[in-house]
Amino acid sequence: MTQFPGRIVAVLVAATALGFSGPGTCSHAAEWGHLKARFAFDGTVPQREKILLNKDEEVCSKNHPLDEDLIVNPENRGIQNVVVWLELKRGESLPAIHPSYAETERAEVLLTNRHCRFEPRIALLRTTQTLVLGNEDPVAHSTVAFLTYNQPFNYGIPPAGRRGVAFNLSKVETKPAQISCPIHSWMKAFLLVQDHPYMAASDTDGRLMIHDVPAGDWTFRFWHEKAGYITSIPLDGKKAEDKKGRFTLTIRGGTDTDLGEIPLNPTVFE
Repeated sequence: MTQFPGRIVAVLVAATALGFSGPGTCSHAAEWGHLKARFAFDGTVPQREKILLNKDEEVCSKNHPLDEDLIVNPENRGIQNVVVWLELKRGESLPAIHPSYAETERAEVLLTNRHCRFEPRIALLRTTQTLVLGNEDPVAHSTVAFLTYNQPFNYGIPPAGRRGVAFNLSKVETKPAQISCPIHSWMKAFLLVQDHPYMAASDTDGRLMIHDVPAGDWTFRFWHEKAGYITSIPLDGKKAEDKKGRFTLTIRGGTDTDLGEIPLNPTVFE
């Protein structure tokens, strides 16, 4: 059985002090708000190209994978897979965890191989959750994680829909770590590991929401695999800039903190 990390224990103690009596209940003493944003490509929508296959072509070409480094919705210019997460400053205490996250606190997070690509492209994992590696393809894959603070791993995953190894990562990764398959050189994904649930990746419309964040001022980090850190966003009618993609946002209790549309210039991805 996985034990609670020390910081999680501290959160549970703090939650009790705030009046949480268990999952699904929340004291009126605590306030929570949602963080919303939509990321849009501010230019001509780039066309996604077919990946050049050099292995298992008879299998991988049936659902030919497309380049996923930058996915822009041609209908609304929404940018998929922008990642935003709450980042604690040095010495800053872990935020209270809303009771709605209790159900998934120890859930399994599946990172699988499907149609010769990783799914999902962006995997979000809490240190209390279990990462499970899978393979739905009729050919073998290997999953290599280039982790910084957790032990890097390299696991071969057998074919035919089998679920592979399951394990826990107990340390926070300060940014999404790259996942690759050395058998199929084009395959890539990213794994973000945090000790709280306040993280999200933008969907096919470029929309992103982080639910039930404690009210107050928090630092959030913005990142995209091709752009790296998002260094400039419109904030309170002004242009906010930070070379490491860190922005202090005020979460208002009982409502949405909506950053609106965040346009990203094509030069960001060059």
